[in-house]
Amino acid sequence: MTANQTHHFLQALEEVLNYKVPLSISPLLFPLLLFLCTLLYLVSSKHGRMKNLPPTPGISIPLFGHFHLLRSTPHISLHRLSQKHGSLIRLNLGPSPTIVSSSPETAAKILKTYDTHFCSRPSLTSTSRYSYGDLGLAFSPYNQHWMKLRRFSNAHIFSPSRVHSLRAIREQEVEAMVNAVSIQSATLVNVSDAFTNLFNNIMFREVFGKRPGSGDYAECGMRSRYHELISEVSFLMGGFFWGDLSPFLAWVDVVRGWRGKLERSFQALDAVLEEEIAEGLKKKQRQEAGPSAEDGNTCFLDVLLQHISDAQNGKNDSADLQLNIVEAKALLVVEHVHWGNRYFCISVGLGNGGFDEES
Repeated sequence: MTANQTHHFLQALEEVLNYKVPLSISPLLFPLLLFLCTLLYLVSSKHGRMKNLPPTPGISIPLFGHFHLLRSTPHISLHRLSQKHGSLIRLNLGPSPTIVSSSPETAAKILKTYDTHFCSRPSLTSTSRYSYGDLGLAFSPYNQHWMKLRRFSNAHIFSPSRVHSLRAIREQEVEAMVNAVSIQSATLVNVSDAFTNLFNNIMFREVFGKRPGSGDYAECGMRSRYHELISEVSFLMGGFFWGDLSPFLAWVDVVRGWRGKLERSFQALDAVLEEEIAEGLKKKQRQEAGPSAEDGNTCFLDVLLQHISDAQNGKNDSADLQLNIVEAKALLVVEHVHWGNRYFCISVGLGNGGFDEES
């Protein structure tokens, strides 16, 4: 769990502790919770004794595990625990057992020697919903389908030739951001907001082949019409859901209103993707009908739609990645929100524009 997710967990815990349960149900609710906590503790304790596991520091509180040992700075707390208990320790984050490695030797064994055993990510509430059931590259479990997704993404998203081909877009949007900031030079400027807008505009143009809004370059440096939606999706992806600790606690997310926020933002995002895919299909039909001014403007969505069309017409090899529209949407949304930040750093943060295979 990241420091950001731990921070969200502490906020969620405070919300639950401050939540006032109606008197009509409180006499029944708390005995039930006590029984469930005891049951989970007994089951997890019995399960832990059956395996040869690394040492566990301190007492694991039923339901919450070792969260009380992490404090507000998890990285410092983990460092102190490793100094006391060794380079490989076991923590219970809620009812989920977690192995913590704090030495280069043990990390190398996990990341290289036993990579296939540890490389899959857990299925979380928010990421699973936004990726249409963990269908995207970032959250799909490690299997043959994931390896095909990776090869496809490396060829069409992260390849050096692809990065260089989109350099003009990045330069135009950086110029637009600088112009927008210079216009507001007489007032305070929110730099974080400006860079978020820059990232959103670059990724939207590279994924969908157009800006998220209409207007000239100066206007492109300002917020797009999808700014709030993308910000909320990014926030919820890194947020803490009690249902990820235990299915028995999923109701807490409903009470907090987070499940409602998640579903509303997903439906809004899905509507945007449906709109862009419909426009992409119309563009493809125009290009197939004859020469068009759009012929040289190929985006990632165009590549996906062409790949799906080739698969439907039997033009793809049986060993190639087979995609449908739902899987294409999962690739679009997860790669835009989750992988986009990494891609932005690779393509823009190099400074002099240099890029090679080793980078």
